[in-house]
Amino acid sequence: MIRHVGVAVCLIAAHVFVGCSKPERPKTEPTFPVSGTVTIDGKPTPGVKVWMFKEAEAPGYVDPVLGAPHMGETGADGKFQITTYNTGDGAPVGDYVFGFFWQGNPKVVPFAIPDEVPVDRAAAGFNRKYGDPTRTGIKVKVEEGKSADLGVLDLKTK
Repeated sequence: MIRHVGVAVCLIAAHVFVGCSKPERPKTEPTFPVSGTVTIDGKPTPGVKVWMFKEAEAPGYVDPVLGAPHMGETGADGKFQITTYNTGDGAPVGDYVFGFFWQGNPKVVPFAIPDEVPVDRAAAGFNRKYGDPTRTGIKVKVEEGKSADLGVLDLKTK
């Protein structure tokens, strides 16, 4: 009986020591701030998803749900900060291209068929134009020790 208790205590102790060890953190690259302001047709626009991809690795299509390795979203004033690991930390050194996604106004079609998502035609045109980061022409070079401010990006729906 004492032998069984001893074995049980050893197993519990082993489990506690293994379970309490700190997991290894994944290696991260240093990041540098990247920010800007998005206006659509001259107006600061909240809720625009801003995607950043290394230029050599940019896909032709971005799933709005999955996003990008470096991304941000505009606030009420249209301003955004890119996040890679922690909110607003920026991106590692490199050459990047941008893609954008805008939900638009979901109330545009108030009496839509229940199984269909209402479509804001202006947003649909915007997403066709700016959703492919290889075609937007918007680029930034992130350099060590420097912030990158893209200024105001006035994007158009037409």
